Amino acid sequence: MSLSFFLSGERDHHTAPPKKSLGKHGHNLMLDSGSESSYLPWSWARAAILIRMNSLISGCPAVRPVIVERMQDLLKHDIIPMIPLRGSISSSGDLSPLSYISGAIQGKSTIRVLSRGSGDMYADTALANTSVEPVTLQAKEGLAMINGTTISAAVAALALYDTHGLAILAQVLIAVSVEALNGSTESFHPFFSKIRPHPGQNALAIS
Repeated sequence: MSLSFFLSGERDHHTAPPKKSLGKHGHNLMLDSGSESSYLPWSWARAAILIRMNSLISGCPAVRPVIVERMQDLLKHDIIPMIPLRGSISSSGDLSPLSYISGAIQGKSTIRVLSRGSGDMYADTALANTSVEPVTLQAKEGLAMINGTTISAAVAALALYDTHGLAILAQVLIAVSVEALNGSTESFHPFFSKIRPHPGQNALAIS
């Protein structure tokens, strides 16, 4: 976690303010659109939890079922760990970001989470409020929780989903624009698509 940049919480160690001569060299992350700029968006973190569950239930990582159940509880009760946006991602696995999910299911008192209706709180408090029993990781389970590119896969999956939606929207806008301008449809003739090795273009021309 020391590899990530995160705003301090009430339980974190607070350093003394810098000397006046050094103040001009400092930067307050709170100035960057508030605290939301320092941690992953809600949807990204939820997607990461879901993808990690999908990986663990294959049985290959050899974790106990309770580990997956606790991750499911995070989604069920909207207890989403605040994972730093700036830090170690996809460097031999998303080790640092995934450690926040691991810490959340353990109810670590230093892990901050977001909960709908309750805002920012700590994992131990959030689990207690929802009567969810924290887990204690056994041999190799800690490594199984953090060794993977789950965060990257989650963000990529969401980006692909949004890109597909934008592609459909662009297709609709092109069709409406051509019709509104009383344009020619000759450029959409199947011949132009058939002579090019692009399946997507064929599908677009047909529609």
